[in-house]
Amino acid sequence: MILPHRHSFYQLLYISSGAGRHVIDFEQYDVEQGSIYFLAPRQVHQWLFDHSTQGSGRPF
Repeated sequence: MILPHRHSFYQLLYISSGAGRHVIDFEQYDVEQGSIYFLAPRQVHQWLFDHSTQGSGRPF
């Protein structure tokens, strides 16, 4: 589990495998293979992943 946090940049996230939940601005979303998330600066978010979840993120 990653604690709630925020960034000062945009972030694009792609989940390549696994499952869990992504909490964005206190709203929960299911995470599954193929999920894509776009986060704006200052959005609060938290990952609640299964241990097997993998993916990548690109800040900009």
